[in-house]
Amino acid sequence: MRVPIDISKTDNVYNSFFAMLTAVANYNKNNKVRIEKVLCPGMGTATGRMIHKEAARQMSVAYKNFLSPTTNMNWKNLNKRHQEIIG
Repeated sequence: MRVPIDISKTDNVYNSFFAMLTAVANYNKNNKVRIEKVLCPGMGTATGRMIHKEAARQMSVAYKNFLSPTTNMNWKNLNKRHQEIIG
């Protein structure tokens, strides 16, 4: 977090976890020594005041979307993905 604020009603955890997964994947593409495991605490659950269950849900959706990215970019699919993210 840049500043300590309440992020409990945002999708910041989803965005942060998806960005972390993307960064690891990009690193692994360009380096011989690969990152094989990542330990990540419940993002946003302390100062961000997001409840643990919601943080875990957003991280899970980010992981699912990272593994199966949206390839058919139309409003219906994007809206469905957005609804999954915001819960």
